[in-house]
Amino acid sequence: MGNIIKKLKLVILLFVVNITVLLSVFANQNQKVQNFVNNTAQQVILVIDSSDAEMQKKQKLRDIFCNTVDISWMGKFALGKYYRNIAQEQLKEYLIVYKAFLINAYVSKFSEYNGVNFDIDSIKLISNSQYIVNTKVLNKKYNSKYINVAYRIKVVKERFLIRDIIAEDVSLILGQRSDFSSIISKEGVIGLIKKLKNKVT
Repeated sequence: MGNIIKKLKLVILLFVVNITVLLSVFANQNQKVQNFVNNTAQQVILVIDSSDAEMQKKQKLRDIFCNTVDISWMGKFALGKYYRNIAQEQLKEYLIVYKAFLINAYVSKFSEYNGVNFDIDSIKLISNSQYIVNTKVLNKKYNSKYINVAYRIKVVKERFLIRDIIAEDVSLILGQRSDFSSIISKEGVIGLIKKLKNKVT
Protein backbone atom coordinates (compact mmCIF):
# COMPACT_ATOMS: atom_id res chain seq x y z
CA MET A 1 0.00 0.00 0.00
CA GLY A 2 2.85 2.36 0.89
CA ASN A 3 4.53 1.75 -2.48
CA ILE A 4 1.28 2.52 -4.33
CA ILE A 5 0.91 5.84 -2.47
CA LYS A 6 4.54 6.73 -3.24
CA LYS A 7 4.03 5.97 -6.94
CA LEU A 8 0.80 7.98 -6.97
CA LYS A 9 2.57 10.95 -5.38
CA LEU A 10 5.33 10.67 -7.99
CA VAL A 11 2.81 10.60 -10.85
CA ILE A 12 1.02 13.67 -9.44
CA LEU A 13 4.34 15.48 -8.98
CA LEU A 14 5.40 14.74 -12.56
CA PHE A 15 1.99 15.85 -13.84
CA VAL A 16 2.24 19.17 -11.97
CA VAL A 17 5.80 19.72 -13.23
CA ASN A 18 4.78 18.98 -16.84
CA ILE A 19 1.78 21.32 -16.65
CA THR A 20 3.97 24.07 -15.18
CA VAL A 21 6.51 23.64 -17.98
CA LEU A 22 3.81 23.63 -20.66
CA LEU A 23 2.20 26.79 -19.26
CA SER A 24 5.59 28.47 -19.16
CA VAL A 25 6.31 27.51 -22.79
CA PHE A 26 2.83 28.67 -23.86
CA ALA A 27 3.26 32.02 -22.07
CA ASN A 28 6.68 32.47 -23.67
CA GLN A 29 5.32 31.69 -27.14
CA ASN A 30 2.38 34.05 -26.59
CA GLN A 31 4.85 36.81 -25.78
CA LYS A 32 6.74 36.08 -29.00
CA VAL A 33 3.52 36.28 -31.03
CA GLN A 34 2.60 39.55 -29.33
CA ASN A 35 6.07 40.94 -30.04
CA PHE A 36 5.75 39.94 -33.70
CA VAL A 37 2.45 41.82 -34.10
CA ASN A 38 3.67 44.88 -32.20
CA ASN A 39 7.00 45.02 -34.04
CA THR A 40 5.34 44.66 -37.44
CA ALA A 41 2.90 47.48 -36.68
CA GLN A 42 5.71 49.70 -35.41
CA GLN A 43 7.79 49.06 -38.55
CA VAL A 44 4.86 50.11 -40.73
CA ILE A 45 4.18 53.25 -38.69
CA LEU A 46 7.87 54.27 -38.73
CA VAL A 47 7.97 54.02 -42.53
CA ILE A 48 4.73 55.97 -42.97
CA ASP A 49 5.83 58.72 -40.59
CA SER A 50 9.31 58.99 -42.16
CA SER A 51 10.40 61.77 -44.52
CA ASP A 52 11.26 59.26 -47.27
CA ALA A 53 9.97 59.76 -50.80
CA GLU A 54 6.74 57.94 -51.65
CA MET A 55 8.50 55.39 -53.86
CA GLN A 56 10.94 54.54 -51.06
CA LYS A 57 8.08 54.19 -48.59
CA LYS A 58 6.21 51.85 -50.91
CA GLN A 59 9.28 49.67 -51.39
CA LYS A 60 9.93 49.45 -47.64
CA LEU A 61 6.26 48.67 -46.96
CA ARG A 62 6.35 46.04 -49.69
CA ASP A 63 9.36 44.41 -48.02
CA ILE A 64 7.61 44.37 -44.63
CA PHE A 65 4.50 42.84 -46.21
CA CYS A 66 6.46 40.11 -48.02
CA ASN A 67 8.43 39.25 -44.88
CA THR A 68 5.42 38.95 -42.58
CA VAL A 69 2.63 37.53 -44.77
CA ASP A 70 2.50 33.93 -46.03
CA ILE A 71 1.54 34.99 -49.55
CA SER A 72 2.21 31.64 -51.27
CA TRP A 73 0.09 29.68 -48.78
CA MET A 74 -2.74 32.23 -49.02
CA GLY A 75 -2.68 32.05 -52.81
CA LYS A 76 -2.99 28.27 -52.77
CA PHE A 77 -5.75 28.37 -50.15
CA ALA A 78 -7.71 30.91 -52.21
CA LEU A 79 -7.88 28.43 -55.11
CA GLY A 80 -9.94 26.06 -52.96
CA LYS A 81 -10.74 22.72 -54.62
CA TYR A 82 -9.21 23.90 -57.91
CA TYR A 83 -5.73 23.83 -56.39
CA ARG A 84 -5.62 20.02 -56.66
CA ASN A 85 -6.00 19.95 -60.45
CA ILE A 86 -4.10 23.02 -61.61
CA ALA A 87 -1.03 22.40 -63.82
CA GLN A 88 2.30 23.32 -62.22
CA GLU A 89 3.20 25.95 -64.83
CA GLN A 90 -0.22 27.55 -64.46
CA LEU A 91 0.09 27.47 -60.67
CA LYS A 92 3.48 29.17 -60.89
CA GLU A 93 2.05 31.95 -63.08
CA TYR A 94 -0.99 32.33 -60.83
CA LEU A 95 1.12 32.64 -57.65
CA ILE A 96 3.27 35.36 -59.25
CA VAL A 97 0.17 37.31 -60.27
CA TYR A 98 -1.54 36.67 -56.92
CA LYS A 99 1.47 38.06 -55.06
CA ALA A 100 1.43 41.23 -57.17
CA PHE A 101 -2.34 41.52 -56.69
CA LEU A 102 -2.16 41.15 -52.91
CA ILE A 103 0.74 43.59 -52.55
CA ASN A 104 -0.97 46.13 -54.80
CA ALA A 105 -4.22 45.83 -52.87
CA TYR A 106 -2.80 46.09 -49.36
CA VAL A 107 0.48 48.01 -49.46
CA SER A 108 -1.37 51.00 -50.90
CA LYS A 109 -3.68 50.89 -47.86
CA PHE A 110 -0.82 51.08 -45.36
CA SER A 111 -1.00 54.88 -45.59
CA GLU A 112 -4.24 54.58 -43.63
CA TYR A 113 -2.15 53.55 -40.60
CA ASN A 114 -1.35 57.24 -40.15
CA GLY A 115 -3.15 58.23 -36.96
CA VAL A 116 -4.08 54.67 -36.06
CA ASN A 117 -4.00 53.20 -32.55
CA PHE A 118 -4.36 49.52 -31.86
CA ASP A 119 -4.50 47.32 -28.79
CA ILE A 120 -4.02 43.57 -28.55
CA ASP A 121 -7.05 42.07 -26.82
CA SER A 122 -6.09 38.43 -26.69
CA ILE A 123 -3.88 35.72 -28.14
CA LYS A 124 -5.29 32.21 -28.59
CA LEU A 125 -3.58 29.00 -29.66
CA ILE A 126 -6.09 27.47 -32.10
CA SER A 127 -4.03 24.52 -33.36
CA ASN A 128 -0.47 23.29 -33.48
CA SER A 129 1.74 26.38 -33.95
CA GLN A 130 -1.21 28.50 -35.07
CA TYR A 131 -2.58 31.53 -33.24
CA ILE A 132 -5.37 34.06 -33.45
CA VAL A 133 -4.40 37.55 -32.29
CA ASN A 134 -7.46 39.70 -31.59
CA THR A 135 -6.93 43.45 -31.77
CA LYS A 136 -8.96 46.63 -31.61
CA VAL A 137 -8.03 49.31 -34.15
CA LEU A 138 -8.95 52.98 -33.90
CA ASN A 139 -8.32 55.51 -36.66
CA LYS A 140 -8.08 58.84 -34.82
CA LYS A 141 -7.77 60.63 -38.15
CA TYR A 142 -11.42 59.91 -38.94
CA ASN A 143 -12.68 59.93 -35.35
CA SER A 144 -13.95 56.43 -35.96
CA LYS A 145 -14.99 53.78 -33.48
CA TYR A 146 -12.83 50.78 -32.68
CA ILE A 147 -12.80 48.03 -35.30
CA ASN A 148 -12.19 44.40 -34.35
CA VAL A 149 -9.35 42.97 -36.41
CA ALA A 150 -7.94 39.48 -35.90
CA TYR A 151 -4.75 38.05 -37.37
CA ARG A 152 -4.27 34.33 -37.93
CA ILE A 153 -0.58 33.65 -37.46
CA LYS A 154 1.30 30.44 -38.18
CA VAL A 155 4.77 29.49 -36.98
CA VAL A 156 6.56 28.29 -40.13
CA LYS A 157 10.16 27.09 -39.68
CA GLU A 158 10.51 29.24 -36.56
CA ARG A 159 9.11 32.30 -38.36
CA PHE A 160 5.80 33.99 -37.61
CA LEU A 161 3.71 34.55 -40.75
CA ILE A 162 0.26 36.09 -41.15
CA ARG A 163 -2.13 33.77 -42.99
CA ASP A 164 -5.40 35.64 -42.65
CA ILE A 165 -6.80 39.00 -41.61
CA ILE A 166 -10.32 38.97 -40.20
CA ALA A 167 -11.95 42.40 -39.96
CA GLU A 168 -15.27 42.49 -38.08
CA ASP A 169 -15.61 38.71 -38.54
CA VAL A 170 -14.99 38.89 -42.31
CA SER A 171 -12.08 36.68 -43.39
CA LEU A 172 -9.80 37.89 -46.17
CA ILE A 173 -8.87 34.44 -47.48
CA LEU A 174 -12.38 32.97 -47.22
CA GLY A 175 -13.72 35.94 -49.18
CA GLN A 176 -11.04 35.47 -51.81
CA ARG A 177 -11.71 31.74 -52.04
CA SER A 178 -15.40 32.41 -52.66
CA ASP A 179 -14.71 35.10 -55.29
CA PHE A 180 -11.99 33.09 -57.05
CA SER A 181 -14.07 29.90 -57.12
CA SER A 182 -16.91 31.79 -58.78
CA ILE A 183 -14.58 33.15 -61.47
CA ILE A 184 -12.81 29.81 -62.08
CA SER A 185 -16.12 27.93 -62.42
CA LYS A 186 -17.09 30.26 -65.29
CA GLU A 187 -13.80 31.28 -66.89
CA GLY A 188 -11.22 28.79 -65.63
CA VAL A 189 -7.91 29.55 -63.94
CA ILE A 190 -6.78 31.48 -67.03
CA GLY A 191 -9.77 33.78 -66.60
CA LEU A 192 -8.88 34.35 -62.94
CA ILE A 193 -5.25 35.14 -63.82
CA LYS A 194 -6.42 37.69 -66.42
CA LYS A 195 -8.71 39.39 -63.92
CA LEU A 196 -5.97 39.59 -61.29
CA LYS A 197 -3.54 41.03 -63.85
CA ASN A 198 -6.09 43.70 -64.74
CA LYS A 199 -6.34 44.72 -61.09
CA VAL A 200 -2.57 45.09 -60.81
CA THR A 201 -2.04 47.12 -63.99
